Amino acid sequence: MPADGIAFPAAAVEHHAAGVEGVADAVRQARSAVREVTLDSQAYGQLCQFLPGLLSPLFALALDALDDADDALRDTAGNLRAVATSTTATDDAAGRRVRTAGGPGLHLPLSGPPPSGGPPSDPPPLDPPPLDPPPLDPPPLDPPPLDPPPLDPPPLDLPL
Repeated sequence: MPADGIAFPAAAVEHHAAGVEGVADAVRQARSAVREVTLDSQAYGQLCQFLPGLLSPLFALALDALDDADDALRDTAGNLRAVATSTTATDDAAGRRVRTAGGPGLHLPLSGPPPSGGPPSDPPPLDPPPLDPPPLDPPPLDPPPLDPPPLDPPPLDLPL
């Protein structure tokens, strides 16, 4: 059972796949009709004998396009069905895992009384975190006095 607001419309996707397959059937029928209807050079009369030579490549391209469209539509319908089946199976499996994860005795404290009808168990108390961080030692207002440097440098003892 999907959660509120989250649902995959598998039935609608299946219905759409059937519609796509119906279009593929219509394309296949049109392709068959094009293959059956061919006009020989006599149909164009004496003055237009050149037209079959010009139109034959165009008809071949149209047949190829119809073949490709039929294949693509059937692949799309199959992919839509596969997505609907896979998503439904995954959702069902996840639901089973969630329902069995806690075992039969799982009771959440905020969900009301347990199934046995007894009082809900109280959760263990939690120590609340401190609201304010511990105070830091403030820096001194006046720095300590420095020893003044000597006015006369000490004599150097150098060997002569």
